[in-house]
Amino acid sequence: MNAKSVVFFAYCLLLIACGTTTTHSVLTAAPGAPRLGEVQILMGDDAPPPGLTEVGIVQAIGHGTNADLEHVVSGLKEKARELGCTVVAKVKVDQGSSTASGTGICLRP
Repeated sequence: MNAKSVVFFAYCLLLIACGTTTTHSVLTAAPGAPRLGEVQILMGDDAPPPGLTEVGIVQAIGHGTNADLEHVVSGLKEKARELGCTVVAKVKVDQGSSTASGTGICLRP
């Protein structure tokens, strides 16, 4: 095994041992001003409160030690706050051994 392979495998082990959560969004309407309040998470087909406007689709991906429901939902809430949303509806979470991802529809008043 050459030095490059050793460095590459060490880097991979470091990534697995550490945890990161990344967030993404695809906007379908204008976002609101960022907010600090609580964001409601509605799993699956739970109906959102009436009178809300769709802002876009949000996604959170947890890697390593952050590959769990808690970190993914926290990432969805963080991204929703950035977009001025109060609700993330139709949330679906997929969890694997070293990554977990969640998506939902971001809604605001």
